[in-house]
Amino acid sequence: MSTRLRNFLKRRSAFKVTYFIFLSLNMVQIFNISIFSRFFLALFSVWGMIIVLQECLVKRNSNYFHNHIGILLCFLFCCACSFVYNWDSRGPYNIMALFYYCICIMVLYINDHEVNSWHNRNEIVLAAKLYVLLSMVISYICVYTFLVQMNLDLNGRNGRTIHIGVWENRLFGLFSSPNVGGTFFAIGIFLSVYVLYCIKQLHIVSGYWKFVCWLNQLGAIWYITLSLSRGTWLSFCVSSAIAFMLYKVPSQRHESMFNRFLKKTGLFLTAAVVIVLCCKILKAGSIYIVNIKNAHEVVSQRIEYRDESAASESNSGNENISPGNEVTSGIDISNKRFGIWQASVKLALQTPVTGVGNSYYKFNNMPEEVKSMFLPNERIMIEWSKGEIHNGYLQIFVCCGVAAFLLYILFLILSLYKIIKFFRSRPCMHHRNECVCLFTIVLYILINNLFETNMALMGANSFQAAFWLCSGYVVSICNIKKKDLK
Repeated sequence: MSTRLRNFLKRRSAFKVTYFIFLSLNMVQIFNISIFSRFFLALFSVWGMIIVLQECLVKRNSNYFHNHIGILLCFLFCCACSFVYNWDSRGPYNIMALFYYCICIMVLYINDHEVNSWHNRNEIVLAAKLYVLLSMVISYICVYTFLVQMNLDLNGRNGRTIHIGVWENRLFGLFSSPNVGGTFFAIGIFLSVYVLYCIKQLHIVSGYWKFVCWLNQLGAIWYITLSLSRGTWLSFCVSSAIAFMLYKVPSQRHESMFNRFLKKTGLFLTAAVVIVLCCKILKAGSIYIVNIKNAHEVVSQRIEYRDESAASESNSGNENISPGNEVTSGIDISNKRFGIWQASVKLALQTPVTGVGNSYYKFNNMPEEVKSMFLPNERIMIEWSKGEIHNGYLQIFVCCGVAAFLLYILFLILSLYKIIKFFRSRPCMHHRNECVCLFTIVLYILINNLFETNMALMGANSFQAAFWLCSGYVVSICNIKKKDLK
């Protein structure tokens, strides 16, 4: 092995950028269903373990004992104990998912010993540029599948059916669901804003990247508009609003606070109006193109999910349903999430300390007298979800118990408190705005995790990698002493 390659493999920054971009590419279903993804994940696992062992045993990296890492290690230990206690056929998968999650924390979140944000900035900028370029290409491929009304079904892992293109009048594109695709491109939008800030204010990125960033933002908004994902829009709007409140607009010296407020408000309203107009124009233009090419009208509104299918399944399997236990039909704005959450929490309360592992397998292995405690609709929700609760926080509680849940929430509260203290300390403008750009991604994933399971216990997942990568850089900025900020 050459010296250059050996030095490359020893660098934590090289692993961070390579692993993050690989996981991002692996979110695309065409690559995810291929055998090569598991092969490379095994290589990344070995690479990550070598870096962690080298820095713990050789370099004595003290950062492994800071930033509330002890709480995260206790959380991982509780999750491992719960998976072992509730061992089932998915036990090996659960342990591997926890292992990949541990790698994200140990390598992506923790930074090198005595390395400040100026050194870490190089790796986050490189990762952002590569992600923006990847997001731009994939976004226009996904939009193309809508314009030609592509609708393909592929056989995925474990017998799952993968939808490519348009399904249920919503744009899936190359992703497993509109929310997954929407989150992928929302992260791309925020990273584009960060790269543009590096170009205009920090002058550390070539101006040619402006074109790539604006193209990426157009393609990302186009996809999110056609995907009709309410969870994506809600997470995007809330995190963007908070970011605008925290962002410090460059201003002239001795400029009044009122003028700064007007400038920030005008910037926010301008961005909001531009995004709304783009969405309307892109949606109308896309439907117009589809109508011309296919010579038939395409329904432009979302097809709501209803419970009639669930009701028919329930009635077919339970002819003698007692009054009061009927499965009612009607529009479900949550796309069955409320029912899944209620049924999963009821199941988890059977063993709240250790959790239930996978709720689907746990329920099927329960005695019939225990199953009779669940209403027909609750049974259907557990069967339909297959263990995917569509809420990352409830997923931890249901799978791993109350101890793991409380440890995870405690870590988030302490970390957010540290970031709030940073903003209240009035840091320099560039450090503050850099922190805001990347903290927006963290906020988006935290909010979106209320509707999906994108951040925890999901194995090799691009979103949790983005969460820990951006969180690590935000924390590294918060750790800089005030005298260094000046």
